[in-house]
Amino acid sequence: KERPDYAPAWQLLGSSFKVLHRHEEAIEAYETAMELDPGSTKYRKNIADVYLVMGNKALYKEGRYQESIQFYDKTLKIMPNHLNAWFAKGIAYRKLGAYRNATSCFLRVVEIDPQNAHAYYEMGQLLEKSDNLEEAVRCYLEAIRSDPSHTDAMYKLGNLLTRIGEYKSAIGYFDRIIEKKPDSSVAWYAKGVALRKNGQDQDAERCFQRAGKLAASQ
Repeated sequence: KERPDYAPAWQLLGSSFKVLHRHEEAIEAYETAMELDPGSTKYRKNIADVYLVMGNKALYKEGRYQESIQFYDKTLKIMPNHLNAWFAKGIAYRKLGAYRNATSCFLRVVEIDPQNAHAYYEMGQLLEKSDNLEEAVRCYLEAIRSDPSHTDAMYKLGNLLTRIGEYKSAIGYFDRIIEKKPDSSVAWYAKGVALRKNGQDQDAERCFQRAGKLAASQ
């Protein structure tokens, strides 16, 4: 009140409102700061981040997918290369069953960050659902290349390779999961399936037994 024309004070007020989840008031405070200091770009980022928070609340906590997209669009209008907004927008479209729009968002993510394993993984799942299996394999491979610890991508890839008859390669990816997570009952079971399809019945049975023991103890 003593210095109503002091932009940093309005920014601090906006940040306080954001912490309190009073998002509309936070945006108003940041907009006031921006009007007082139009040469600074940090207030625009503050506003973009509040819209992102509002979108994430709508998407992940409330299941209001279409509304979340509107918030992400507001973030992206301010910051067109906002990685998290593009990724979350893709998730929202996936939840809505709009796979083509979702894929476009994830493609935008990897344009901005070519090493984004999560985006490749999401695209792999979408391509697999639409029976574009060759491209799905490529996306899962890119996810693993970008993040060698991405066991979810290894599991999806292993199952897909089993589905298309590439049993030895599938077994290799299940082994990589088991090396990192030896107590993964699903990996042991999936390996058993691939071994059985590859004609290795005794090895498959040992995997099934191991999977059963692990599942019973979990």
